[in-house]
Amino acid sequence: MRGRYGGCVFGFNKKSIRVVNIWGCEGFLGFDLISPDIIMPLRLNNIYGPCHSREVFWERLFNAYFMQADNMIIGGNLNFSLGISKSWGNRAQTDPLTTFFEIMMDSHDLLNIDSENIVPTWRNRRTGEDALARRLDHFLLKLLC
Repeated sequence: MRGRYGGCVFGFNKKSIRVVNIWGCEGFLGFDLISPDIIMPLRLNNIYGPCHSREVFWERLFNAYFMQADNMIIGGNLNFSLGISKSWGNRAQTDPLTTFFEIMMDSHDLLNIDSENIVPTWRNRRTGEDALARRLDHFLLKLLC
């Protein structure tokens, strides 16, 4: 389902999947699922990453106990782009923290699921020379079944 800002909604059949734990904090909502149809518990994390102090937010988040799961999906507006190919417009540039995010994902065994039809998920609403758009929404996977 597509939301007003291109968001994602998950729906589950209560007869086959059970939510066993839910937690949250500013910019973050997570829950654990179990099901006879999946071998191991699955942790889903929905994150709305901040625009400022991104390194501090992500370092704190990944040091939290609930981010240590083996089978995890992280999705949402993570508020970072990975490389110049994820930026469009005359002011397109590489996110200055691209290397930080690539190292963070690698050190936590997270795989970025890249769409074939990559489109911007954020625009600065300017035209001409000042136009800028970026891909800031991502899904990251960590599956160690």
